[in-house]
Order: sequence, then structure tokens, then C-alpha cells
Amino acid sequence: MRLEVLGSSSAGNATLVDGGDALVLVDAGLSTRQISLRMEALGYHLADLDAVLITHEHGDHVSALRVMMKKHPIPVHANKKTFGGFDSSIIPTKNEFSTGSSFYVSSLHITAFPVSHGAADPVGFFFNDGEEKALVATDSGQATKELLKHAKGCQTYVIESNYDTEMLMDGSYPFFLKQKISGPFGHMSNDDCGMLLVDSIEDNDPRVILAHLSKDNNTPQKALETVNGFLERTGKKARVEVCSR
Repeated sequence: MRLEVLGSSSAGNATLVDGGDALVLVDAGLSTRQISLRMEALGYHLADLDAVLITHEHGDHVSALRVMMKKHPIPVHANKKTFGGFDSSIIPTKNEFSTGSSFYVSSLHITAFPVSHGAADPVGFFFNDGEEKALVATDSGQATKELLKHAKGCQTYVIESNYDTEMLMDGSYPFFLKQKISGPFGHMSNDDCGMLLVDSIEDNDPRVILAHLSKDNNTPQKALETVNGFLERTGKKARVEVCSR
């Protein structure tokens, strides 16, 4: 299984999952043109997508759908509250799932598990192609039981490492916003991410892609240093990288 992050930030999110006989896009928050260009740079084409999966209804996760659906009426999967949180009438084929349930796109087994974020019914996705397991969770204020459960022993992680705590608290954001970001329905810090990975990584040297880094309250260097520090101190091994915004 191959996962590639096309973009991950408050400006737009999209992650490509190649499960062999299934090619799916998690979120469509970049422009359709940018999604297409970034897919082509990796050797894929937008028309090849079998499905789009939506984690939640915020604009940085759904903004491309209006244009995308006109050109490529790809089936879109989301839960009821997420479909109700934006103008989903633009989508020709809506496949509604229940949070906590599993479904298939071709032979790729997908589970939509609940996460803790300020949205109607936000989810992360767990993928299993029969040989490898992967996790995508880029907006969660804390590591919920369901997130920890599905993170165990994956070969690939796309996981949020949004902010450095010191940078956030010492920065220029108003206090209420600092509380929102660091609260249970906000985002995970570099420390939160490191602790989650320590609890989840088994002896399989997984690929870890740190995602959704804040441009104001984090740096790629700080995220890498913090997460790698947690892993090194606990004897865990992983190939850790930071995705582009």
C-alpha cells in the first residue's frame, strides 16, 4: 500500500491512498487543479480515483468537490453529519457510512473511526489491503481510544503533529485561540504525536508522515526533533518525515 500526502495544512488537505486495485483520496481541500497536478507528479491521474473519503466538513477538507464533481463524478464517502455540514448536493454519488463502521472500495478494507475535533462528526481512516495497514488522522485534539486502537502496528501513518507547545503559548495568538488549539477538540501537539506513536509502533519500522503542521506555531525541524526524541528514548524505530503544506 502506498500513501502520499498531496497537501496538509489549514489551507488545504488531501492524501492519496493506493491500495492496489483501489485508488482513493482522503479529503479534497486543495484546488482541483492542484490535486490533479500533484497526483500527476506521482504518476497518477484524477480520473483514476475510485472514491473520495471525507473526514469532516471544514472547507480545508472539502473545497475542491464542487469543481471536481463537475469534471469527474467520483463516488464520495462520508457520514451523515458530514454530508449535512456542507453543500453535498453537488455530489452525484454519495455513499454514507456510520462512524465506527467498515466498508470496502474494491478489495481495500476501510474503517472510519471517531476522532476528537471541532466538527459535526469527524473521523479518521484505517486501511487494510490484506498485507499492510495504514492510518490517516490529521485533525484530532487528543488520542482517543479508537485512534489508539487503530494505530496499533500500522506500516504507514499520516498523523497530525500540529504545534510546538512552547511556540503556541509564547506566540501572538489570543488566549482563547491557544486554548481552542490545545484543547481536546483542537489539534495534537508534537508531544501528543510522539506519545501516540510510542504507544502504537511495533517492531516493523513503519513510515511516519507528520501532517497538518502549523505555519505559525511549529517548524518541520521541531516536529521531527520532538517525535524522533520520543521514539529514541523508548527504543522505537520508524522512518519519520514531514509532509509539505
